[in-house]
Amino acid sequence: MTKTKTKTKAKKKPKSSTTAELLIKTRYARLEIQERWDKRRVERLCRYLYVTRAELEALVGGKLCRVDEGKKVPLPICIILTLLESTYMRKFAPDTIDNIFDFMS
Repeated sequence: MTKTKTKTKAKKKPKSSTTAELLIKTRYARLEIQERWDKRRVERLCRYLYVTRAELEALVGGKLCRVDEGKKVPLPICIILTLLESTYMRKFAPDTIDNIFDFMS
């Protein structure tokens, strides 16, 4: 007869937000980064970069199928998309974000 060991999980303490974390989250919310990335915007970036949707997904390291369903793209992928867009399209598209890392403005 063998005894089975049961592990008890320790309860996680709620994280307290730092000032920097709050500034970052506020900046991204104010810029509406996740709301910006819809199907139209993804397709525009693909056309401008001369890449397919699958190639763009490989560049950002994640699937963009959520935009087809009308859902939000995960924030880390949105940040990468925004960086690509601002790097390559800033001079040609007036609705790009120049600096998403300007947390003090």
